[in-house]
Amino acid sequence: RGHQWLRSPMCFRWTALIITIAVANLAIMVGMVGGPRMFWDLIEQNIQPPLVFEIPNLSGSDVLLTGANRGLGKAIASVLAQVNASVVMTCRTQQKCSKAANEVSESLIDESHGTLIPASIDLGSMDSIDSAVNLLKESRAGSPFDIVVLNAAVAGLHPSDPKTGMNPIIGVNFVGNIHVIQSFTKARLIDAHTKVIVVSSGAHFLGIPEQLPAMEEISMSNAQYMYGQSKLLLQTWLEGWRLQAASEDDSKKPYISYWNPGPVYTDLGAHSVPAVIYPTYWLMKKVFFVYPHTVANTILYLLSAQTPLPAGGFLNMRLQIKPHPWTEDAKAHRWVLEATSALLETLITVSQHKA
Repeated sequence: RGHQWLRSPMCFRWTALIITIAVANLAIMVGMVGGPRMFWDLIEQNIQPPLVFEIPNLSGSDVLLTGANRGLGKAIASVLAQVNASVVMTCRTQQKCSKAANEVSESLIDESHGTLIPASIDLGSMDSIDSAVNLLKESRAGSPFDIVVLNAAVAGLHPSDPKTGMNPIIGVNFVGNIHVIQSFTKARLIDAHTKVIVVSSGAHFLGIPEQLPAMEEISMSNAQYMYGQSKLLLQTWLEGWRLQAASEDDSKKPYISYWNPGPVYTDLGAHSVPAVIYPTYWLMKKVFFVYPHTVANTILYLLSAQTPLPAGGFLNMRLQIKPHPWTEDAKAHRWVLEATSALLETLITVSQHKA
């Protein structure tokens, strides 16, 4: 009977249905992550060998960490505190930062660990960044940070800023981060000896050169592009800024490297996933994604005694690869620096007009 059923039309129909569902789910997964290249990154996350390195002791090192109240940022704060770093944990509100700092502190097993200092910085607000710079400059007496980790990011569907008209993916992921770098450098909270580590994404490969879609509204059709574009713009701007800073004196060249942690199990952008494909999204996260604390240890690899990643390097999960070629192009550096200056002037004019 078993053999007869296997040859029956019903068996073929069920087999065809299962194969169709499997192919449909695979197609949805590939589309959700941005194409075959990004999907391969999901697979690669699970087949790469673990990093081998000596755990650094960051006692005496001061770290500024953005987006530290949840997900990967919170896990990075915990990892850094365990190796005795003093971590300024920043997020949008002081209440959220304080809550996260207390939770991280309570989770640490070893009573001897680095300090956790909550501080409010909203990367979607230049005023918030400027206020934070003034407070930190005063509290630190002008002493620069040893390490800055730019982790804060926005993904998914969000309304544009009513004051400026700028969408928050470009506003936070790109404009907010460059304003942090500019204002912290001006205040001497970042200098040539500061290690800047940018939590980037493989999505930057989806970006398109010479596009700055700051005033485009985010929709289901362009949210993924916006996220990738924001990461491409940020890396390109930072590389232009880094090389420009060293144009006259190579000793002033700051250290900046880029790290794609891979697919991390957080709720970033999850609210924007349509209900009809949420089961596929949930399955993809369960199969391919890793938990924040599992991947956060990579930050220690980047901060180990002999820096394994050269300035401008891109660590794709656990492999060093070439980033998007636009990030290394001198013409691209000039274009993005000029376009950004023009955008910032427009934002200032719009804000003053609305005020």
